[in-house]
Amino acid sequence: MGDILFLIHRIPWPPDRGDKIRSHWMLRHMAARARVHVGCFTDDARDAEYIDAMAAVTASQHVEARSKPMWRAGGEALLSGRPVSITAFDSAAMHAFVADTLSRHPIDRIVIFSCQMAHYVPRDFAGKLIIDFVDVDSAKFDGYARKGNPLMRWINAREGRKLAAFEAEMARRADARLFVSAAEAALFVERSGVDAGRWH
Repeated sequence: MGDILFLIHRIPWPPDRGDKIRSHWMLRHMAARARVHVGCFTDDARDAEYIDAMAAVTASQHVEARSKPMWRAGGEALLSGRPVSITAFDSAAMHAFVADTLSRHPIDRIVIFSCQMAHYVPRDFAGKLIIDFVDVDSAKFDGYARKGNPLMRWINAREGRKLAAFEAEMARRADARLFVSAAEAALFVERSGVDAGRWH
């Protein structure tokens, strides 16, 4: 087995909340079996205190502060036609880390934690792609679109549509699709029309 590239929307240290607990133990499980290269973001200074702890189990890592303001992410999303959930996590430095890691190491699988990081997977990547969607993010925005003022309803409805299309596109590319429960997986299949195979 070759190396693994693990891309996570939030540093998986310390494992003190739902998403961090899940990604933390995924990382530890993989690191016990292969060399794992990690790309992730921090939300605040407290997160950054754990970079060295993560380094102890990674082959290499790129950790950067997610500092893009939401107004800028929203503007980029409107101009590009992409979901805000994707533009908020878009970074030239992270793209460079992914490209460098794929060129310098024998990566034969990419593991994505949270669909916000799936846009970093190159179109021509020939290895295995595993995406842990965790839950159906786009469904949350559909729910938000049913309340609030007219502008926020429009913003959330747009996000739900755009994100659902992106989720479906990436699900079709993935060799394995992970969800936190069978109910979430079934909801995704119902909403996306993607076949029910390769779900875990």
